[in-house]
Amino acid sequence: MSISRAVCECNERLQAKGINERIDHRTLEAQGIDREPTIHIGVTAKAMQKAGRDSDRVRENNIIVAQNKVGTPKITTEYMHELKQGHFILDKEINAIKQKNAETRREIQSLRFKSERIIERSKNVDVLKKRILELKAQRQKTGLLQNKSFIDSQIQQIENAHNQAVFTFKGEYNVKPEDATTEAKRLDYKAKDLEGASERLQDGLAPLVVEKDTFMLEYQRHKLFLELAHDGQKIKDDLASLDKKAIQSLSPKEKLAYTQSERLLEMITERSFQRILDELAPEQAYKLIKLRERERAREHERVR
Repeated sequence: MSISRAVCECNERLQAKGINERIDHRTLEAQGIDREPTIHIGVTAKAMQKAGRDSDRVRENNIIVAQNKVGTPKITTEYMHELKQGHFILDKEINAIKQKNAETRREIQSLRFKSERIIERSKNVDVLKKRILELKAQRQKTGLLQNKSFIDSQIQQIENAHNQAVFTFKGEYNVKPEDATTEAKRLDYKAKDLEGASERLQDGLAPLVVEKDTFMLEYQRHKLFLELAHDGQKIKDDLASLDKKAIQSLSPKEKLAYTQSERLLEMITERSFQRILDELAPEQAYKLIKLRERERAREHERVR
């Protein structure tokens, strides 16, 4: 007797006895029912259950029943693709802000170094200027022509060094040595303004990091349940197809960034896994733990 004929006879008997339930031999997917099918427990497992002994098959079947009541996330290719795209966009924006902030910090450091350097170089110019004045005063006090000639020679050498130092100072800093303090203050004020800009960039970064983390956890949660879904492989294939189309329009630099973002998404760390479990019902958490244990066992076998 065929399965369909046997099902028809069973349904006829149910109808004759006034029972409304009917048997459907089609798969849940064919019936349009979005839940996971339960497993066949078997006589041995039922006997163990009646005797009060634990059974993996009974426990797993109970988990499936409870899971179907609680409900698993509705997994669609489009939604997972949107999560991946959102993570990539946020990752790119975060990296751009980090780069901008790094540039700002380097500019702050450069301004402060320049401010200190201007003060230091202006002091060196002042030392030469003071030495010239000292030598001129010394020349006026001496009465010996020989000493005056020697002092004149020193004055000339130091004046040449002073003039060269002033020329170099103006060329490098575009101000006179006597204006060094004013210029240094201007640079310090600019550095302080950039400090504020850097803090604002950092403040703007925080919510983006949280949002990116949310995208990642949501994607990884769906990715884990995808391994349990009956159409999981089809969704994976469709997702890969959408990713391939999306990456075609990107520049080489953006393709590299997309690959890096994707690598982060696919790597479910122990911390991320635990965070996902914390948000789930116990039945859902147990199911994912069992899946992870099986994956680790297979990985262990491959290593061996």
